[in-house]
Amino acid sequence: MNRKLKLVTYNLRNGIKTKPLVKNIEKMAAQGANLFCFQEFRKFEKKPFVGEKMKDFLKNGWGMVHFLNENTFDLGLCIMWKKSDFDLLKTEKILLPKIPKLRKSLKVMEKVFFERSLPVQRGAIVAEFKIGHRFLRVVNVHLDWIGGTEHKAGQIQYLLKNLGAKSRTEYEIVCGDFNTVGPLGLLKKRRQKIIGALAGKFFDVTSGLRLTSRTFQKLDYIFSRGFKEAKAERLLLLGSDHMPLLAKFDF
Repeated sequence: MNRKLKLVTYNLRNGIKTKPLVKNIEKMAAQGANLFCFQEFRKFEKKPFVGEKMKDFLKNGWGMVHFLNENTFDLGLCIMWKKSDFDLLKTEKILLPKIPKLRKSLKVMEKVFFERSLPVQRGAIVAEFKIGHRFLRVVNVHLDWIGGTEHKAGQIQYLLKNLGAKSRTEYEIVCGDFNTVGPLGLLKKRRQKIIGALAGKFFDVTSGLRLTSRTFQKLDYIFSRGFKEAKAERLLLLGSDHMPLLAKFDF
């Protein structure tokens, strides 16, 4: 039984560039990645759906669960795993606190840059696996990019409260797009406030990484608990405005 775990977290930018994204995923899988957490995994009418292009994975022994509302910018989360390495026990979907409404300036920004004008629903998807005699929980999350530091920190606290109500697993990973954006002068302080609750309970596998997006900011993180060793790297692959992060874990 394979005791190695290679996890990738990857924001797909709504799958706009479907072909290079799928090629990137195939390349990472060929190099040993056996668990993927995708954000902005979304399906729209009359547009290519990256999930359709990944059917070959499912035919070749991979499993997939997703959390999305079709034809909206809500949610858009997916976890994909190699079945020969993991036995899926259960999954759960969590809705995070939502911004009640947008200011006029943000409505304009959302409409101009993202073709949307309403606050989107963010969330997390949780998958629990058995690996031999060990139990692993993986949490894939996408926080709001707007709403301010307090709102995002509140989304993390809400997530942790939900996870804390569940039975504790021996090994746990929380990863995804945390949208720790902000003016460069205040960025470090804001980032620490958003991820602080997680950093206090988990090991930040990505602490040595800086920029993870082509907005020249660090938005993506991987946190873990229980592993003997964990190390992450940033992969310079084209296809999205985010770069995939690959983490290797030893039990």
